[in-house]
Amino acid sequence: MSSLPPELWQEVFTWIPQDTARTCLSVSKYFHGLALRVVFRNITIFFGAWESAQAKEEVYQADKHEYDVLEDKRSSMSSAILHRISHDPSFAAIVRAVDVHAYKRDGARGAFERGCLIEAIHCLHNLRSFAWHGVAPSPTPEVIEALASTCTLLRHFSAPLRTLPKLPLEKLQTLWSISYTWKWFYDTTRGQRSRLPDEHRDLKVHCERLRELQMPYTSPSHIPFDQLPMLTHLELLSIQTLDKLGPLLRKVPRLESLSIFCTKRQHDVLFDALGFLKSNLLNLHSLCLLSRQEGALESEHAQILADFLQGRKCLRRFRSTFKFREGTHLSFLGAIASLRSLDTLHWDVLAEDLDQDFVRMLLQHLPPDMLALSIATYGGLKSVDALVDLWAHCPDLRFLYVRTWGSADEPAERLLRGAKRLQVVGYNGKFHDVDLQDGQVRLSPAWSARRVAFRCPSDFGPGCESAEWLMRGLRIRSEVEEEGQP
Repeated sequence: MSSLPPELWQEVFTWIPQDTARTCLSVSKYFHGLALRVVFRNITIFFGAWESAQAKEEVYQADKHEYDVLEDKRSSMSSAILHRISHDPSFAAIVRAVDVHAYKRDGARGAFERGCLIEAIHCLHNLRSFAWHGVAPSPTPEVIEALASTCTLLRHFSAPLRTLPKLPLEKLQTLWSISYTWKWFYDTTRGQRSRLPDEHRDLKVHCERLRELQMPYTSPSHIPFDQLPMLTHLELLSIQTLDKLGPLLRKVPRLESLSIFCTKRQHDVLFDALGFLKSNLLNLHSLCLLSRQEGALESEHAQILADFLQGRKCLRRFRSTFKFREGTHLSFLGAIASLRSLDTLHWDVLAEDLDQDFVRMLLQHLPPDMLALSIATYGGLKSVDALVDLWAHCPDLRFLYVRTWGSADEPAERLLRGAKRLQVVGYNGKFHDVDLQDGQVRLSPAWSARRVAFRCPSDFGPGCESAEWLMRGLRIRSEVEEEGQP
């Protein structure tokens, strides 16, 4: 092994799974050094345990010992990692990304935890990404100041939405991407974005290098587009009004990805903007339109959306929670059929049953090169053979999610007969890794609630990173869990 060039082994290790890399830590001293760079390139620091924090009081009290043991285990592991970073420069140099999971059940006070973290941050000169999830404890200005003074290569920052006004974000002057995180990741189309106090919006950030922007705004007029010369990705998921959206976005022709959350009272404004931009935003490769609306779109709005989508050569990914009446969904499907680069799609169906006739109708309009597909309906799944034609039409499909509210669960394996390259399947609130061998479909146990909550592109396997984008902000729990969520 030692006769091979180190560069070759390093390249090999960049492609092996995380679990395999951890095993290699104990194979030999040579492999330990290589694996170390993979295992600790991205680290998670735990303040408390998410499972403990989200458990209802009666559940927590019934299993208090187990939850406390879990919290102590995670906190001890994180303490050891932070200590190693602070005292071993060669180890600190490996770390490129830090995620903080702050979910202490005993409250938000965490001076000791933050102090240890800040000490470690002062050693992370190669850090590229920093994300903070949870508010027990919350990030403080001292965390930002440590990042700004030490991490001159920092490119991405995110923190909980309601903590942002208390942070000196403008001090982070090297960022390419800035965003906010939610209390829970289950469904980002819910929450209290529209009820944020005025002082929590239109926050000052350093814009010069930003490519990706997701911040709370009052209106598009409050976004400093003239100071964002490199902007390509824009997420307007917390905005009070969409007034003047069309004329302002026309001034950003380089935009490649656009996500919008729209309340029902803003529908007219949104679709006026889409109509205005029908011949613009030609570089757009990803479009996400989210709404809480339970009913169908007005016919006029449905046609505007179809016209906006029609023939877009660069559009690869589209997802929307808007639903179409029976008389208007064909114009939408006609637009989908015109998207020759499309490989990722979510469609919220109003109340159709998923049977072979429905799937065949969909496949008449679906490009064959699909990689990720999600379908949600208030109808039911009428046959385990409903998806038989899908695998022949889309042989490269890597990810499939099916949500049929109110229908009985079928064993997911029975739905996948004929799948060729599927890597992950989701069905009625559960995700499974897929193993295809000798024509047989084998599913892993359902993903844990924590893996679902903190899912990232790597969870969906190589070549299917778009699946995470597709499922971001969409309902992925059982009906019982949905009803029990505040």
